[in-house]
Amino acid sequence: MTMIMFGFAAGLSGQTSSCIYLEHAQWLQNIFSVYIVRQFAGANWAPPVMAFEAHYMPGIATQSFWPSVRFLSGQHASWISIPNSCLSLSNLSNELFDLPHEHEEGPSGYDLVGILKLMLPPYLDGRVPTLAQVAEMAGVSTRTFQRKLSHVDLVFSDIIDTVRFERSSALLRDTDYKIIDVAFASGYSDPAHFSRAFRRISGVTPRQFREQSR
Repeated sequence: MTMIMFGFAAGLSGQTSSCIYLEHAQWLQNIFSVYIVRQFAGANWAPPVMAFEAHYMPGIATQSFWPSVRFLSGQHASWISIPNSCLSLSNLSNELFDLPHEHEEGPSGYDLVGILKLMLPPYLDGRVPTLAQVAEMAGVSTRTFQRKLSHVDLVFSDIIDTVRFERSSALLRDTDYKIIDVAFASGYSDPAHFSRAFRRISGVTPRQFREQSR
């Protein structure tokens, strides 16, 4: 990853053109960068610009969660822009990364749950990457990835369910999308399955949730 200066802003950039899962890898790369900056600028910080080397643009539902971000595709590299005012900020947390466990492979100490919740939404209305694919993009084995999630008493399917619920509940609350369209945008091919899954988490049906949240 490379820091590039643009006058009034800086950028974190990287190239992943040799990666098999190009779009997934580039989104994950940019999300890692966003996660790092948020340690200094706050949990709600978002980059003014997010660019992809691939000819890829997040769907409309995903972009609605990043309303202040301008997305670019087909760039020379994947990067996010960072205002120069952020470069002098102090770390808000005690430490950016946890110390790695002895003999643990790959990067350790990332808030994997938070990163996955940022990384996965663009793929809910398409093909969600598998556990093995996400582990490969993170540079660790599937077993190590599962172990890191187990440290917070979660499995990969729990994260998928949470991301789907957060996406669907936001769309039900903030938009007038038909419930069947909310189901598809949240990664469900069967609206009945969506309703059952939503009720299992929230205790109410999607329609009841919409009525109660307005």
